[in-house]
Amino acid sequence: MRKQVLILFAVVFTTLLGSSSVVSAKRLLPQLRPVSNSATSSTSKYVVAKLKIRGDRHAVTGTFTNLVVAKSIDYILTYKTNGIEQAAVGSVAPGSPEPQTRELLLGTCSSGTCRYDTNVTDTKFVVTSILKSGQKVIKTFKIKI
Repeated sequence: MRKQVLILFAVVFTTLLGSSSVVSAKRLLPQLRPVSNSATSSTSKYVVAKLKIRGDRHAVTGTFTNLVVAKSIDYILTYKTNGIEQAAVGSVAPGSPEPQTRELLLGTCSSGTCRYDTNVTDTKFVVTSILKSGQKVIKTFKIKI
């Protein structure tokens, strides 16, 4: 019985393998289009902020793009460590066509020695942008450390 099952399996396998070489129709793959120079520039009317938690989880990195639309860009990182609220405040120079990055430590550094906070909770990153049009845009990120 076992020998018959193996023979049947071999026949079915070779039949399927042999029939796969015959193709009756082709499906066209989507073609890639070249990117024009105008497509590489941002078309957003707001400042774009992207956050990333550092691998060791002791810092948050913010990357800001499309800075040409703003008159001012400020940010604040708030969090609690052992129930005590901490904050880091800063700004980004508006008008730059290049992205700008800020790394905010969850702790303090002095004379090359850093002390990182533990039991970090309730982490928020708030970006406030004043656009050239006068519009004020506030974007809040909740971060899970």
